[in-house]
Amino acid sequence: MIGNYYGGSYEYSFIVEFESSGHQEGEPPKTAYMKPGAVLDVNDLPGTLVRYGYDLEGWSSTGEEQDIPDGGEITIESNLTLKAVWKEKDSYEVGDRGPTGGWIFQVNGTTYFEATPADNEITSDWDDAIKFADELEIFSDDEDWKLPGKNELDEMYEKLFEEGLGDFAEARYWSSDEEGDDAWTVHFGEEGNHYDLLKTNKYRVRPFRDFIL
Repeated sequence: MIGNYYGGSYEYSFIVEFESSGHQEGEPPKTAYMKPGAVLDVNDLPGTLVRYGYDLEGWSSTGEEQDIPDGGEITIESNLTLKAVWKEKDSYEVGDRGPTGGWIFQVNGTTYFEATPADNEITSDWDDAIKFADELEIFSDDEDWKLPGKNELDEMYEKLFEEGLGDFAEARYWSSDEEGDDAWTVHFGEEGNHYDLLKTNKYRVRPFRDFIL
């Protein structure tokens, strides 16, 4: 068998395959064909894998615990399937992807504030915005999404939008803050300016939630 691996081409190669074990973004390394006795350094593998709420801890030949040596090198002596080993995150920083694939925009001790992914954004009037956020489920029914207030939108604007994160539109977003027939919006295309506007108008909606680790 002849194959290629990062610039090498060998006869009678062993096949090294990779399984990502539940990733949601990125691609695992491509199947490799390696000469018997060749050394594979898993720390130098191409490709970036993302699984929401987890860190990639390493690779395993059993699919259970990471069993590649700390140095990351393994001698290829047979066909091999390496499986990604994930570790659940125990903390987040502003700008990280959250457990649902959203974006962390505020951290208060062990409480984290996550804006939804952009594909859970809609355009609606204020009443429907409240209902949409309240009924939203991404992975489960206990995520407790809600419409952000002006303060939360300000944080999203500063910590995400201005950093090029979150895929926000340059548009008005509804807040939960209301005054009679009006409610407040934050315009992400006008330096985060606030506008008090009729609830019957239709603007963009980006729910958020907070969770504790």
